[in-house]
Amino acid sequence: FGRIDALKVDEGDHVKAGDVLAILDKKPYEDKLAVAKAALNQNQAAYKNALSISQRKQKLASSKFASTEDYETAKAAADEAAAQINSAEAA
Repeated sequence: FGRIDALKVDEGDHVKAGDVLAILDKKPYEDKLAVAKAALNQNQAAYKNALSISQRKQKLASSKFASTEDYETAKAAADEAAAQINSAEAA
């Protein structure tokens, strides 16, 4: 579904299976793709940051300089960010 950019046949033309009948405007699809790529990049950056924080909290928690709860919260944030990447890749 989309806006027709060009018709490749005229009324009454004989067509067969596989013939191109019309060309759809690519702009809306290209725009959606650009938005999806930007969202994926944003999610990847958020994941990288969340993973880094989680790793730091893990080291601090193992040395008793941070609570286990702090580490678990950071780990959950990293897991959530990873899920956002999966969601963006599926879209």
